[in-house]
Amino acid sequence: MQILFRPDVQEILNSFTALLGIRMGFFSAAGEELRVGENKPWCRYCTLLRTRLDQDGRCRETDRARQQEARDRAALLHYECHGGLVEAIKPLFLHDGHLLGYVMIGQLRMTDTPPAEYLFQWKQQHNNGELREAFLEAPYFEPSRLKHILGLFSSLVDYILQQHMIRVETAGNLEQIIAHMEQHCDIRLSLPEAARLVGKSPSRIAHLFREQYGAGFKDVQAEIILDKADWYMRHDPRMSIKEIAGAVGFRDPLYFSRFYRRKRGIAPSLARRREGDQQIV
Repeated sequence: MQILFRPDVQEILNSFTALLGIRMGFFSAAGEELRVGENKPWCRYCTLLRTRLDQDGRCRETDRARQQEARDRAALLHYECHGGLVEAIKPLFLHDGHLLGYVMIGQLRMTDTPPAEYLFQWKQQHNNGELREAFLEAPYFEPSRLKHILGLFSSLVDYILQQHMIRVETAGNLEQIIAHMEQHCDIRLSLPEAARLVGKSPSRIAHLFREQYGAGFKDVQAEIILDKADWYMRHDPRMSIKEIAGAVGFRDPLYFSRFYRRKRGIAPSLARRREGDQQIV
């Protein structure tokens, strides 16, 4: 599914971001960021958490969990993230109930102090006030104003849908699932999740995989994972087997090796050597 935007959408995102200093962006149903107001990056505080305190994984997990919660509720959801900042998500559904994507705003604050756990970690590792200073740079709003900001945000999203500012070109249900698997090889997509992604039942998706690919859903996913592992072997020979395993979603490199050998009939270490030999030739 390809999402096409009218120029008005970017103008709305830009205006909201410029007026309030709050990042407003559009995300696909798979969680991929497609548009952001004024191309505004993460705030400095979030960047420090992600890069200097190694919280990037937790941030991404929070985004995914909150997106799923908003989708399941089919309603606007606002919350305080683990970093102490407020964010909001609203899912967008087509007239047939198909999930189009999400619009998110953030980050803003309603306090003057970040969580104590991060202040402590920062002091232990860096021993300066940069994290607190970065936190205070995020826009501050009283609770009474937050209510109006969320109301404006929700109305803008509704307006975008009502005015048909977003158009969808469907490439096919299975192609959309395959594309999601290829883009997120480190995250396992279950059959029910894949079915929800395209608005079909799990049994229907399982049947379509058998019909079109001659293999089950899990078998197709396994091949995509192994193809990605092979790609790392070819393009980054410096990566260890442990690093490759982690990159394709395996916490245990030994389990990854057994999985690879069972599917490919060869150990990943030997496969990598063969890839290297072919490149030399």
